[in-house]
Amino acid sequence: MNATLGTQTVEVPKFTDMKLGAATDLAAKRGLVLIVDPAAGTTDDWTITAQDVREGVRVQRSTQVGVTATAPAT
Repeated sequence: MNATLGTQTVEVPKFTDMKLGAATDLAAKRGLVLIVDPAAGTTDDWTITAQDVREGVRVQRSTQVGVTATAPAT
């Protein structure tokens, strides 16, 4: 029997163009961890402009997905 216990994969959603707060919530629901660049000073209203794991790729739960966020225009 070749069953692998405990190996669950999830599909990476499109985080780009999402607000950081909403993306963080979605990542948590999928079992993913967002790593934000730049981490200092970011807030939930920043917009994600890039992600380092392509949308639609299947990864294991707890995978870290790096994202770049920019501040809202003032």
